[in-house]
Amino acid sequence: MKYLILWFLSISMVFVSCEKYDFDRVGFTTVITVGAIEVSATSAFLTGDIEGLRAGRVVESGFVYSDLASGDETLRRGAPNVISQPSPFRDTITVDRAFAARITILQQGTPYFFRAYIELEDEPDLAYGQIDSFFTPVLDLPSPTILRQEPGCPTTVNVSFQLDGFSPGPGRSAGFVWSDNEEENYPTLQDGVVRQLESSSLNFSGDLEVDCDQTYFVRVFIQNTATEIFYSEVVAFSTRSGGSWIEQPSFPGASIGREGPIAFAGDQAIYLGAGGVEGRNFNDFYQFNDAQKSWNFIDRFDSIQVAHSSSVSLGSIGFAMGGRPPQSDCTTCPDEHQQPAVQCICSSDKLIIFDPITSDWSSLAGLPGVGRIHSTALTFGNKLYFGTGIHYHACREEASDLCWFFDQTSTLCGFRFCAGDIVTVNLGFFTVFSDFYSFDESTLTWLTQDPVPGPGRMMAVSMVISDQGYVGMGREVDPPRNTIRSFFEDYTVLNDFYQFNASQASGGQWTQLDDFPENYKEAKGFGIGSKGYIIASTETELKTFWLFDPDASYGQQWKALPDFPSAVEGTPQAAVVIGTKAFVYFNNTNNFWMYVPELE
Repeated sequence: MKYLILWFLSISMVFVSCEKYDFDRVGFTTVITVGAIEVSATSAFLTGDIEGLRAGRVVESGFVYSDLASGDETLRRGAPNVISQPSPFRDTITVDRAFAARITILQQGTPYFFRAYIELEDEPDLAYGQIDSFFTPVLDLPSPTILRQEPGCPTTVNVSFQLDGFSPGPGRSAGFVWSDNEEENYPTLQDGVVRQLESSSLNFSGDLEVDCDQTYFVRVFIQNTATEIFYSEVVAFSTRSGGSWIEQPSFPGASIGREGPIAFAGDQAIYLGAGGVEGRNFNDFYQFNDAQKSWNFIDRFDSIQVAHSSSVSLGSIGFAMGGRPPQSDCTTCPDEHQQPAVQCICSSDKLIIFDPITSDWSSLAGLPGVGRIHSTALTFGNKLYFGTGIHYHACREEASDLCWFFDQTSTLCGFRFCAGDIVTVNLGFFTVFSDFYSFDESTLTWLTQDPVPGPGRMMAVSMVISDQGYVGMGREVDPPRNTIRSFFEDYTVLNDFYQFNASQASGGQWTQLDDFPENYKEAKGFGIGSKGYIIASTETELKTFWLFDPDASYGQQWKALPDFPSAVEGTPQAAVVIGTKAFVYFNNTNNFWMYVPELE
């Protein structure tokens, strides 16, 4: 009986203890990131919750958020590029409860990462909830149309646009804002440079007086309330002859610069990184925020450790194709020849994509045929096009002065003495292509198009003008020149130029246009509106600048513009367009410049 009583008392104490200490419930304080609601183009309402609060006291609750930081160690209060927003309820919290905060001044069309946090009294560290994300939509406002009223300058330009589903009223207005400050690319109502239009019509029009030798930035706005203001994309134009070159913050990568980086445009941002120099490859990746004029480090990705790949964006997604991988990846030849003393060069067959929402790279599919370097790519008509370039695989063992080659035609390796890099037997260690493909996203396959006319070429120049593709120029490698690096040191410059028409039947997709009228070393092209532009580096490092007009008569399609206005060392390595502005990266000194075209 005594033992039965003791057993009953023990069981009773267990039940009392379980109830007292609530073992079935949360045993410690937890903060929960509930989610984001009421997400607009420029604001969002974030919600969180607290569970398991017992004797502790929460002295602050809120959220941290960033459009860059997305990892557990980087998305914390006080970390670089992270903003904190405390909850407006600043009283001390002593019981489980929900909390919320509204964040504003967000960028349109931008992914944001956020998490809830609480600060406990007498605790040195914050408690964080799980990381969540949201994407701000883009308000579809039309960009203004700019028309010159009369030739010369000073002059008047007409700014017009049409709105659907909006009309001015009490507390609501629309118009356009403008700036001639080259540092202020995104004018706002706070700048005090606004032309506000009062009209009951959906068609808006107003005049702007412009001076000579200036750069102007114009965009449409609508204002619904004192704080709810929306802006369109910026239209930029210059009244300088030939347009305006404006220096931007230097690329923050390696101080020695880099060749052949990955570069493409996002929503009002440019992504740039990877590339290489002197046999060294980089894997760092950055975002340039045009509105803030700042570079932000994203991450290091081993998958993009290539140089001289071709890169473009399709929608909000970035693509990088091929390139020269690190020497350690060139392992086709027998292992005994892959010692540290062996210097190898080869070409990648990878196609990788970058998603700005997740800030990560992933492989999507392989390239058509074999890997290649110095190819070209462009996007228009909601399609990705890719082609040309050079494939190679060769190694040099300095100790024995032997060269090892992977012969693509026989898929075998062979060797020859290569003193001074000279090879006496022409093995098939490189192939130069003229092929051209379109990418079918639905099936993840490449569709063959007509090859680019003329010889196989590397380093071709491509551009998109009025949603049409243009390809040409580059370098031809003659087969008898069979040194390891002949395609870098001995080549023939090509000046031919072509328009590609995807709607034409096979055999008639290319139309020859005027040849590029100048000798050059390296060149990059880009299209803005109805015109194309090429910045070319000569053997003397002079940067010449040319306008291409596809609508001009044959023989008059190229026009020389004023040379690039700087003694910047190096050659143009990347050119990316956002709206009516182009951004060009030069190696050696990491110079980064913006170009705004002359108003027609």
